[in-house]
Amino acid sequence: MPEADQTARGLVTRTRGVVVSVDYRLCVDGVHHPVPHDDCWAAYEWTCDNAAGLGIDPARLAVGGASAGGGLAAGVALHGRDVGQSPWQVLLAYPGLHPLLPDPSAELAGCLAKMPAVLLFRDACEALSENYLGGPIETHTVPYAFPCAAEDLTGYPSTYMENCEFDDIRASGEQFARQLAADGVNVTVVTAAGVPHGYLNVVGSPLAAATLDLFAARLAA
Repeated sequence: MPEADQTARGLVTRTRGVVVSVDYRLCVDGVHHPVPHDDCWAAYEWTCDNAAGLGIDPARLAVGGASAGGGLAAGVALHGRDVGQSPWQVLLAYPGLHPLLPDPSAELAGCLAKMPAVLLFRDACEALSENYLGGPIETHTVPYAFPCAAEDLTGYPSTYMENCEFDDIRASGEQFARQLAADGVNVTVVTAAGVPHGYLNVVGSPLAAATLDLFAARLAA
């Protein structure tokens, strides 16, 4: 999807860095968690092990993703923290981090009411999460699948998150950011004005380009 391919290319041209884009297996035809997580974790380990050959400074290796990929990236960062192989930082675009969406703030509810045609995930979230987990949410929710389930996020990498103004998944990102901040993690949250979920898929959009500029600036800091 453009939010993967175009984002990867856009970051390369802006930073002259190296981007490894992961073709993880999707949850279809009997595939469930932890398969996508394991694929992403294996790619992260491979990148760490081959950093020199890829021209990567292993001390400046970031992980990131958008939407479901944002949830996977957040899970990889949590896994890395747990085993002493934490990434340098995490970049998330409108991530889904909860099996069921938290209640929206009054401000977010007002935004969604203004744009009723926007794609909403609340009603489909339970079915999507159960398909991802391969079973009921109550018995299968684990932190590497949904990082919000982590009891303690102390030591999690520095995180930059950009959510969409007109997106009910914003409630998930904002809640996770509050969890990170409460556990002492350096987290920056930006709300991209005027856009719905998935706007990085709009090739050539100046709004998407602006987000890539911000991501690149974070990587260059």
